[in-house]
Amino acid sequence: MKSIFDKVKLGDLSLNSRIMRTGLWESQQNDSYSIYDRYDKIASSGVGLISSELFSIYPKDKFVEHSSKIHNPNFMKMARKISEICHDYDVPILGQVESIKYNWGIDLDIPVNDLTIEDIRKIQSDIISSAQMLKYAGFDGIQ
Repeated sequence: MKSIFDKVKLGDLSLNSRIMRTGLWESQQNDSYSIYDRYDKIASSGVGLISSELFSIYPKDKFVEHSSKIHNPNFMKMARKISEICHDYDVPILGQVESIKYNWGIDLDIPVNDLTIEDIRKIQSDIISSAQMLKYAGFDGIQ
């Protein structure tokens, strides 16, 4: 009989269990040590895969006050440390890339049907750029 604690493969990733842990708005504080401590506790808990808290692509996005900002000067240092903590426990980590509202500068609430082809290409490019940053920081993929 299978158990949630069985080791499994998810694509190229080897998971220590069938448990996936996902996050939302956890970094409302600016204390990096509490963020690192939280990931250490999660990674050591027997979880098989972690999906991080929200990482905002755009500085004026809907949830930016409740998430880490990818273009913050300290983001890469924090992301690298988080991935190292998870990998110390052989737990893969995905970065949860967040883009709720695309904006054209001062207009913060663009209806989806008003996006141009250029806007869509810009969003695609920004997501690819964010994925590359997270890969460089040691993340195993994005959500």
